[in-house]
Amino acid sequence: MEPIRKESLADAVSDRVLALIREGKYRAGDRLPTERELAGQLGVGRTSVREGLRYLEKLGVLDIHQGRGMMVRSLSLEDVFLNSLPVSAIVELPEKQIRDIMHARRVLELESARLAASERTAEDLARMADLVEAQKRNLERPEEWLALDGLFHVAVARASDNEALVQLIRLLWDMLFKHSEAILRNEIIVTSSTSYHEQIYHAIEAGDDERARERMLAHLEDSQKLVLAGLFSSNHAQAPGEPPPDATADG
Repeated sequence: MEPIRKESLADAVSDRVLALIREGKYRAGDRLPTERELAGQLGVGRTSVREGLRYLEKLGVLDIHQGRGMMVRSLSLEDVFLNSLPVSAIVELPEKQIRDIMHARRVLELESARLAASERTAEDLARMADLVEAQKRNLERPEEWLALDGLFHVAVARASDNEALVQLIRLLWDMLFKHSEAILRNEIIVTSSTSYHEQIYHAIEAGDDERARERMLAHLEDSQKLVLAGLFSSNHAQAPGEPPPDATADG
């Protein structure tokens, strides 16, 4: 592991430009001063300015084009979430927070399924149908199946035509992905979830928003019960004769 170094001038430049954007000095579509002008205003060399601005370009904050200058980008919701921390790789959640995330998923995904039944396109339907068939083919390959599981829920959200739902549902699913061992150990989850996905797809295809919502609710409630039971069994050694914990409680 490399030792921590003091903040570089390039870091200071990027931090200052970001602060100016947050303060409203520069807004989406505005052109920034030239490198030479920024160097003079900030009291640093042009090399530091160039490095700091290139970092903001990589983050998607700036558009930099030779001969056209530097402009503040208008970020989409997808841009915002893509530049966040890779939570699936680092998050370690206690059981209470796992329940909380599952509850939040229900709140979001019931509306996602309901909207999808009225907003879906032919392309959305084809995508969901392909994912359901792929899951059927991968029932005995749980790692592949699990990746398809997340893609199906995101596909339903995309069919809702609400980008905020897409990104939030993707984020919550990613947060639970690290705890997928409980899913992969349980064959019932794999088969029952695939069946629920097919039912959800058919309800969306038929434009039946209430049926789509009801099937999504049944799916998520059933999955929560099985996943939490798996987590409890792996994290707590149950004493002989001790009743199992209430895995359906939201905490």
